[in-house]
Amino acid sequence: MSISILFPNHLAKARGAVGLSVEDLAARSDVDPKLYEEIEAGRLLPSFQELERIRLQLGGLEPAELYAYSLVNTIGDRRFWQDKPDYKRFFESMAEGARLLVAPDELLWLDRDAVPDRAVDVFFNMSCSTQFVPHLMLDSAAVLQALGVSYASGSGPQYCCGTYYRRTGRFEGGAHMNAASVKRTIAWGADTAVHMCTQCVNTFSEIARREEFDQGVDQGVTHTQLLRFVDERLTELGDRVPWQRELDVRLLVHGHSTYSFVHDRAKRDVANVARHIPGVQVVGSLDRISIDSFCDSEPGVPKRPLPRTPAEADAYRDELAQIGASWGANVVSPSHQTCLQKWSPFSSDRVRVRHVMSLLAEALGVDHPDRYTAASRLGDTDAILDQTRPIWSQWSMSEDQARETVRGVFDPAFSVGECACGRSVAGQCGHRGEDIIPIDVVAGRAGLTTGG
Repeated sequence: MSISILFPNHLAKARGAVGLSVEDLAARSDVDPKLYEEIEAGRLLPSFQELERIRLQLGGLEPAELYAYSLVNTIGDRRFWQDKPDYKRFFESMAEGARLLVAPDELLWLDRDAVPDRAVDVFFNMSCSTQFVPHLMLDSAAVLQALGVSYASGSGPQYCCGTYYRRTGRFEGGAHMNAASVKRTIAWGADTAVHMCTQCVNTFSEIARREEFDQGVDQGVTHTQLLRFVDERLTELGDRVPWQRELDVRLLVHGHSTYSFVHDRAKRDVANVARHIPGVQVVGSLDRISIDSFCDSEPGVPKRPLPRTPAEADAYRDELAQIGASWGANVVSPSHQTCLQKWSPFSSDRVRVRHVMSLLAEALGVDHPDRYTAASRLGDTDAILDQTRPIWSQWSMSEDQARETVRGVFDPAFSVGECACGRSVAGQCGHRGEDIIPIDVVAGRAGLTTGG
C-alpha cells in the first residue's frame, strides 16, 4: 500500500472537536478501524455510505466541510444527484462535438472498444469532455508519439472513470464502468494509465487503492495525470527532445488548486512542462479570478452571466486581456480541458488561451489546427455548419443533427463580427472589402497570432 497522501481531509480536526478517538469514531461509524486510519491519513477515501455514517458522528458536518470539492465529487456528491440522468445523451453530446471538428481519417485515438493489436507501455485515457476541444487530443497524441512513448489511446464511455455515475448517485454503474476501463488498459499490456482529466486520476486512483486494501492485490496499473507524465518524459529525454521551433510565449498558468491535490499538482505541472519548451517563459499563476466562474464548477462560487451579445463577449475578452497584461503575459494556459473550452472564446491578439500540450506540440512541429477557437470566433451557426460540412458529413451525421450540435457548442454571442481581426464588433476594424480577414474553421485560422 502506497503511503503517499492523495486525499487530504479535515477528519482528524473534526474528530478532535467532538472528543472521539480513532477507535471510537470507527466503531460508532461501523467502519473497520484499520480502514478508518487509512482514510483519516489521506491514503484512502471512504465510500459514500461510509462517509455518511462518519459525518453523522461528527455532528452532521457536510461532506464539503471534510473534503475538497473534487474529492466529494469522487465519493459521490448528493448535490448533483438526478432522478433520471440521461447517460446516453451525456456521452453522445461530447462525441458529436468532436465529430464536428475532426474527420475519421484524422482520428488518432480510439472511440470504440477496439481489440488490442499490440502491446504498449502506456494507455492514454483522453477522457470525455476533451472531445469538445479535439485539437488538444490530436496535439497530445502527437506529442506522445514525438517523444517516443509506446501507447494506445481512447476517449469516451469505454474508457471513462465512472465519476458521472457516482455524482448522480448510481454507484454500482460507476464501479462497473471503472472496472471495464481498467480491463481495457490491461488488455493493451499497459501498466501505466495516463489520464487527461484530473478527476479521472482521483477516481481511478481511489478505486485502485481501495481494491488493494480490501483484497490485498495490486491492480497492476499506475494512474497518473498527463502533464505529470509528460514532464517526467521531457526530463528523462533532456537534450534528446526533438525540438523544431522556438516560441514567443509569456505564459500565465491557470488551474483550480483548491479542488484536490491532483488538481493542484496539474496546475503546477503546466509550469513544469512549459519550462522545457524553447521560447516559453512562465510569468505567473492564476487560481480564481473574476471571470473564472465560467469554468469553476465548485458549488457556492458566484456565477457571472455568460455574454448574451458579441459586445458583451468582447468586454470579457478585454477583461482577460487586461489581466494578462498586468502579468506581462500573452498566453493563458489552463490545466484542465473544460477550462480550455470555456476560456478559448475569450482569446484575443493581446492574450491567447492555449493548453500547454498544444504549445509543446507546436514546438515539436506536430501541432494541429485549433478549429474550436476558430468556430467560436465565427459564431454564426450557418457558417460553421457549412465550413465543417466536409468533416461532420463523413460521420454520417444528418444536417439537422449537425446543426443542433453547432448550436449546442458554439454560441453566436462569441462572434467577433465579420472580420477575424476581432475589432469589428467594437467598430474599430479598418478592414473593408477584400481586406476583411475571413475565419477558416477547418484550417483553424481565427485571426489570432499571439503565442506561437
